[in-house]
Amino acid sequence: MVYSTPALPSFPLYADTFYEGLEESIKRTQSELKEGQQLILCYYDQAGRLIFVEDIGYYNPFLIILFGKDAEGNKCNVFLHMAAMQLVAKIVSGTEKNKPRPLGFLGEVKT
Repeated sequence: MVYSTPALPSFPLYADTFYEGLEESIKRTQSELKEGQQLILCYYDQAGRLIFVEDIGYYNPFLIILFGKDAEGNKCNVFLHMAAMQLVAKIVSGTEKNKPRPLGFLGEVKT
């Protein structure tokens, strides 16, 4: 007998649905920004180190992937179960110190 893995249906508890809701919420917040403001997404790891999120992706069924840079500018990726993910969204004024950080939504990340 041959078994095959069926395609995963879109289900409210899968990463794609979580990701879509997150993307919608972030884009809504971005659309409400005033002139000179920008939205910065931050993630703090378990040791309290700051990571500036630049891109977000997912891998079904439960993995959310954050792509960004740490406070020293080193590239880093964070792999999280969607139930454990917490982001801080900060609205800051766009000054030289707070240079605009692009934010991308990569969708499903293929391996």
